[in-house]
Amino acid sequence: MEIQNSQLIFLTVIVIFLNFISINGISLFLLAFIIYEWINFKIIVNRIESVKLNAFFKNKRALIDENVEFRIEIFGIKKCINFSISIPELGVNKRDKMICPKFARISFFHSYHTRGEKIVSRVFLNYHSPFFRVIRKFDVNAKIFVLPNFEMVRFNKEKILELIPNLSSYLKLLEDPTHIMGIREYNNDPVKKIHWKLSAKYNKLLVKNYEFSSQGKLFVAVFLNLHPEIFSKKAWIPILKKYTEDVITGVAGIIKEAVEKNIPTRLLLDTKDGVKSIYSNDWIDHFDLLAQAYGSTEVYNYEMYEKIENEIQFNDTLLIVSMYLTEKDIPYILRLREKCSKIIVLILPYGFRRYSTKKFKTYFNIPPDILEIYKKALILKENDIFVEIYNENTSFQEGIELVN
Repeated sequence: MEIQNSQLIFLTVIVIFLNFISINGISLFLLAFIIYEWINFKIIVNRIESVKLNAFFKNKRALIDENVEFRIEIFGIKKCINFSISIPELGVNKRDKMICPKFARISFFHSYHTRGEKIVSRVFLNYHSPFFRVIRKFDVNAKIFVLPNFEMVRFNKEKILELIPNLSSYLKLLEDPTHIMGIREYNNDPVKKIHWKLSAKYNKLLVKNYEFSSQGKLFVAVFLNLHPEIFSKKAWIPILKKYTEDVITGVAGIIKEAVEKNIPTRLLLDTKDGVKSIYSNDWIDHFDLLAQAYGSTEVYNYEMYEKIENEIQFNDTLLIVSMYLTEKDIPYILRLREKCSKIIVLILPYGFRRYSTKKFKTYFNIPPDILEIYKKALILKENDIFVEIYNENTSFQEGIELVN
């Protein structure tokens, strides 16, 4: 606890000196006033020392720019007192807040503009009078995860062909009758697919349109670190930051879409802290990992290819998202192609255009070295590997539709 009472001490010395020189009505009044202030000072100090404080975020997670509630619970006060409350990490400085006995709860609202773990470590209670000031610091450990925003995308793990009427197909095995995505008119469909209640209501035969499922997983491999073969790394540092935020936003949209379709999804990230991975049926768990992932110019983890190779199976689909692609990556990808059914490679040298932004005039040219790699990537296409290079005016969904 910090006590600032130099003004009170100085005034006390002056009043004592005046009473030493001459005792009169004014000097006695000032002496009584000083005694009162010292008594008040002692009472305030005792009250602040008895205060107990608990601070926390109401929710454990939030999205970027979403208002979050930060709560402070104060108890242990015997009488009402006016405090100023200061929370440096939130930029809060609320003056003259009346705190009454027993229990008080105060809420503050704040929004974060970046993702990641946010911590509030200090809360200050401040009592201020004309002659002294008492400040007490409370160490708290309130945490909240700010999850990345997600791009609205439509991602199909497999190309489901429309069934030809009157012909049977093994693709029917991919239909999941526990998840209905819509209704359509009857067209030589099995009787068990007819929606009898809606058919009676609309006086025509309607059938249930099922979602599709598969035993295969979706592997999403995201390279956030700057590729070691990129020339002039210093020039790419600001671009890397935009790429990282764009890619995390886009991948978050894909994962949310896939998990909500009940597609088993495994996320792998090449980060500055090494390879991070998670397998979960809850997209929030994936978002937690994405919220803490950052790229670096110092490391690049080729071992992520090996990690995928050890886990992926033939009926799985692999999505690779990277800022760059070189000849060194091609043998890894070709080896993975032998072990899975489908590989999609998205190259985003400069990120992508957000879906909320209209197309704009651009004078962007893909660097010659990337164009050269794109030509050499023809060998990937020969092995049924989809490769798409984004420019700055391409939205994330547009790039995905080119390979879907």
